Amino acid sequence: MNNNDNASQPFISPIRARRRYWLHILLAFIILVCGVIIGSGATIYFFSTRIIAGLQNIDEFPMRASEQMRYRLGLDKEQTSKIRAILEERKERYAEFITNMQSYFAEELQSLEKEITPLLTPEQLKIWKNRMIIRKILPPPPKSTEE
Repeated sequence: MNNNDNASQPFISPIRARRRYWLHILLAFIILVCGVIIGSGATIYFFSTRIIAGLQNIDEFPMRASEQMRYRLGLDKEQTSKIRAILEERKERYAEFITNMQSYFAEELQSLEKEITPLLTPEQLKIWKNRMIIRKILPPPPKSTEE
């Protein structure tokens, strides 16, 4: 009985088994890295196309939001038009809020820069200034056709 069991299963040397073990770990790591890259890319794409574009085009907000609600909630035309009217009324308040938020953020970055700058060496200051320039790039304030 032992002879038949051993004959049906091929012998794998311990060295070859270790190679396969590392190969599995390497493949798992490659799959993990690819997943992180794809997920990050999808997140950046979604953020840049949906969120920032929505903040920059405040005039399109009521139409886009009401159409999304119509699709997801199954609203009829009357409900959709009433919701769109409500969102149109609030559009300017949203634009004002976004503008205030951007100016507040810019003020915070300036105060942070004033506090940290004296503590840095000239080389560190150069790197810091470059990083602060990147952080100061904000989406422009919302566009409004009513102005």
